[in-house]
Amino acid sequence: MTPLLALPTLLALLLVLCLFDSVCSFQSRSLLLVATTKNSNRRQYDGIILPALADDDDAAQQRQQDRLLSLLTFIQNREGVPRAPCGLDAKEKEQALVASVIAQVEQDDSLNKVILQNGKITFQDLSGNWELLYTSSRTMIINKSLSGLGRSSSEYSQFVRLVQKLGGSKFLGTVEFVEVFGTRAGTTGFVEEEDDGTSLEVSITGEWYTKDERNLFTGMPTTAIAVDLEKLVYGPSTNAAQDWSSLGPIKLLDLLYLSDDIMISRGNVNPESLFVWRRLL
Repeated sequence: MTPLLALPTLLALLLVLCLFDSVCSFQSRSLLLVATTKNSNRRQYDGIILPALADDDDAAQQRQQDRLLSLLTFIQNREGVPRAPCGLDAKEKEQALVASVIAQVEQDDSLNKVILQNGKITFQDLSGNWELLYTSSRTMIINKSLSGLGRSSSEYSQFVRLVQKLGGSKFLGTVEFVEVFGTRAGTTGFVEEEDDGTSLEVSITGEWYTKDERNLFTGMPTTAIAVDLEKLVYGPSTNAAQDWSSLGPIKLLDLLYLSDDIMISRGNVNPESLFVWRRLL
């Protein structure tokens, strides 16, 4: 009889413990970002727990930007094997996760100059050298680079990095995209082999200017970076840039976010193409 009499008490205790656990979970200040996909009748989750926001808005938004950078580093290293730079081999769920974080960073009204300046981004705001950290451009993913030379089977033609150099003046802007190819280095990723002459550098030059646009999804004013490319040079070969269809993804990019050191843009023609750039000192 004793076990039967204790059963209601045991059930009540379990109920209290469950309620306590739910309250603790609700009060947790960690942010769980989840990308989901359906598989038959089951829903599979692939998530990453990121640091909680601080009470101070400026600090919180600063960490929102840093959170994106941390996420890109996490994706680059998560499988423990060499992966292509700039997210060129990112999986669909990884791309969805990055897009969700970018959507949050874009709403930053304390650091985002696109919001602070009502979409009016100046030449001074943009001039400088910007290194590509991530892209979801389908064209670049297929070509394994911007120029398309990354599709070569040569071990010395592995894409390493892409730097966008915005210079000139507000009356005549000059742009150069410098793409570097090198060899795959063990399990640490890609490196440039400049000393032994095995690296390849591609220079794509032309002019750039800005134009007024509106955010495709919010309708808010923004600025687009337009480039008119003229030459593509690698080694002894000089080519007319208009003959390289692979360059299409970077010809017109709408700005989503701009701080002193991070720029996020979206393809004007293909809004699914996202680009994350970091200013080089």
